[in-house]
Amino acid sequence: MIAFTKYQSIIQKTNFFSEHTFYTQFSTGQIGLIAIVALVNGFLIKKLFGSRGSMIFWFLAAVFAVLLALDELYEIHEFISKYSGSALDFLGLHINKSSMWDIPLFLAYAGTGIWLWFALKKDIVQAPLAKGFIFLSALLLGLSVIFDIGLHKIVAVAWEDSFKLLGFLSILIAFLAVTIDKLRYRKSVSKKA
Repeated sequence: MIAFTKYQSIIQKTNFFSEHTFYTQFSTGQIGLIAIVALVNGFLIKKLFGSRGSMIFWFLAAVFAVLLALDELYEIHEFISKYSGSALDFLGLHINKSSMWDIPLFLAYAGTGIWLWFALKKDIVQAPLAKGFIFLSALLLGLSVIFDIGLHKIVAVAWEDSFKLLGFLSILIAFLAVTIDKLRYRKSVSKKA
């Protein structure tokens, strides 16, 4: 991806190593698909098991994905970082590096992701491969945040975007694995009936 980005930058004389590129649009689409699959999983689980609690958590995961997609598309974290920097200063935490001001929002995102993991864990661990892909996504998205916050002046944005795209792809695969698992369960139940 990084080689392709460099190639496109040279050929099209456009800086693809910045924000607001094709990768931002693609990532927004990925996150939108995650939201759709989360909704499907919520409906499937409600229909198959009558579990309203699980359905609500899947719907909350979809809402969180939509918020992430909006952040990705409109760079809300970049806008909020100006205010979080002021808040950190007010608390006596004087951080001169403005990229570090994103930390409060990223911590909120990470906290929400961990909370959703525990809320959806029962459904995720039942699906083959889903648990592994969720852990892989946490690693990849964590690396993306490290590149975004700590190394953004040193390495190209394409590195951050690469880890982000792979992280969201891993979540999508995990959620699809849950969908397939639930559809297989539905098929096996209908055969027995």
